[in-house]
Amino acid sequence: MAPFNELVRLATRASRSRLSARSAPYWVPIAEGCSLGYRKKKGGGIWLVRLRHARARPRLRSANLGPADDLLKADGGAVLNFRQALDLAQRWWREQTVRIKGVRRRSAYTVLDALRDYLQVCARRGDRSAYSQQRVVENFFAPTIGPFVVEELTREDVREWRQSMIELRTRSGYRRGLPVRFEKIPETTEELRRRQQSANRLLVVLKAALNYALAEGFVECSGAAWREIKIFPSIQYPRCKFLSDDEQHMVVAASEGEFKWLVTGALYTGARAGELSLLRVEHFLGERIHVPGELSKNKKGRNIVLERSGREFFSALVAGRSPEQLIFTNHRHRWSNRELWRRSLAVAIKTEIEGFSFNVLRHTAAANWVRAGIPLKYIAEQLGHSVFVCERHYAHIAVDHRTEVFSNMPPGSFSREAEVARIRAGRSVA
Repeated sequence: MAPFNELVRLATRASRSRLSARSAPYWVPIAEGCSLGYRKKKGGGIWLVRLRHARARPRLRSANLGPADDLLKADGGAVLNFRQALDLAQRWWREQTVRIKGVRRRSAYTVLDALRDYLQVCARRGDRSAYSQQRVVENFFAPTIGPFVVEELTREDVREWRQSMIELRTRSGYRRGLPVRFEKIPETTEELRRRQQSANRLLVVLKAALNYALAEGFVECSGAAWREIKIFPSIQYPRCKFLSDDEQHMVVAASEGEFKWLVTGALYTGARAGELSLLRVEHFLGERIHVPGELSKNKKGRNIVLERSGREFFSALVAGRSPEQLIFTNHRHRWSNRELWRRSLAVAIKTEIEGFSFNVLRHTAAANWVRAGIPLKYIAEQLGHSVFVCERHYAHIAVDHRTEVFSNMPPGSFSREAEVARIRAGRSVA
């Protein structure tokens, strides 16, 4: 264990605030060959852990435990205080030591083991999709390719599994205590496209898990069995659904209670439902809303600039409230995914808008900005997307100014009125 004077400089917010921000972490030894690290950044620190072992391949391993409680209150999951980070680092050290010493036989390391280990890493990073990925593993990997030993995996095994995601019947609409329903085999071109798109997403998860197992030294193979398998090419993404002006008024009018404010906030900001449900009063900065990295899906913070009516809406919504309070609440509690789904379904039934979901509001906000002539670069910054993603989803509704621009261009040096007259004369003679 580290000396007391080394531990105390990371144990409290006050002691960590006196440290200078730098790219290199502050390391404190906590066990044999294992150290707890703290990387100081301007937007808050991050807890790290590393292990150096002679029998490990590679000899140095490290992991990101999650954000420190420098700015936000620790909850033991997405944000960690010193004690929680220390407990998690010691648990990680014990797990890694067991694997390095060979308690688990390499010959029995299966694809399902790799997926579970990878999901544990995702959970430590604070990925909010870790729970949904666990259900994906249970439904699509465990019954099919899960029992396969990683070192004995072949390209044909991965190809057959990928094809089975398209041809075989899959479970859908699962509810605990109810009979399992199965989707039909795809018959139309649209159904086939959707299955291929789903298979591509599952293949990305499988490759990430197997690459992690290979990098950590859990298996001894080349990895060619899965690295050579490509996704289905030229899969066209479906056009996003946008609401018209009348439909937007209908949706806001059909929303009841505090859900109406959440819907209105989504139309003004284009933020995701998970981001809106975690926004606090302190994140509203008057002319813009700051979305911290720990609230964003891609872990990158951004600022959402508000239009005039949006500023007035948020100003009235946060007036007289303390900075740590949530902006959008459901009876003073955080909005849950189930409650969001239930309210959105009720709005869809009441308005009779086909294909309506809460995510449609995000696309609608982007479409409103595109129609207003805002460049896609700025819209990408508002949404937290890349420009490529915005072009793929919203470029087709942008106003095309090319005719006006090219018509007003000055004539080039190669274009002369005499040449045009000579061409016309030559055609009349012919």
